Amino acid sequence: MTAPFPSHRQEEWRYADLAALKPVWEQFAEPVSLMVAAGEEIEQIWLQAADDVQMRRIHIALGEGAKVRIFALNTAAIYGRIELNGSLQECAGFELFGPTLGTGLSTNEIVTNVKHLGRFCRSRQVIRSVLNGRAAGSCLG
Repeated sequence: MTAPFPSHRQEEWRYADLAALKPVWEQFAEPVSLMVAAGEEIEQIWLQAADDVQMRRIHIALGEGAKVRIFALNTAAIYGRIELNGSLQECAGFELFGPTLGTGLSTNEIVTNVKHLGRFCRSRQVIRSVLNGRAAGSCLG
């Protein structure tokens, strides 16, 4: 079952280009889950495809002492969205580096929600945007 289509009334979809998203919603509606075991360390680089509409929805759960570092490039020509929900157990560490490059009339968003569930967790998010024309970029975290 596909998740219901979002609306601008939802805070996390307030700036979304819903018209661009509608044709591809079924493909991206359900987030991918990533479980990182206790003590495990992961580093990932997320590069965008050449598609005009690009979306990545991820739920990440970090076990005790796990470390994750993600470099996520957001460069869609029409609409790009990186949506990340995370949960950190004790002593877990999470880092997100998200450059956004927008041109023309593109809309590019990064939306994060990271919950520190255990003691001594650490998260760091560095988002930078370079936009030209009438491009819009937003970060909600």
